Amino acid sequence: MFRPTRSGYAEQVDRMRRNIRIGSRRTSIKLEPEMWEALGEICALTEKSLNQICTEVYAANNVDNPDHPDDIAGCGNFTSELRVFILDFFRAAARQGGLEHMQPSITGSPVGM
Repeated sequence: MFRPTRSGYAEQVDRMRRNIRIGSRRTSIKLEPEMWEALGEICALTEKSLNQICTEVYAANNVDNPDHPDDIAGCGNFTSELRVFILDFFRAAARQGGLEHMQPSITGSPVGM
């Protein structure tokens, strides 16, 4: 645990790490506050929970064993996968002219176009 400092570093670190579930496994991941905000927007748009999104992103990139991951979040690979998912999601929205015109899928590509 970090001790609070004048710079607020400890507070910022706490906002960056969150507990999630991927399938039936509980873990924590660390993302920048802006990434958490973007994931929250995606959850609202897709009407899925953060845990559902994380499970689907993990399963899409780890087809060998999506239900019982051995190497889970917290590692650079999964957080990188989430960042790429967020980027792809919003790039797909931008290509279609905005979020109000799309029906998003978990792959970040619009559905029905």
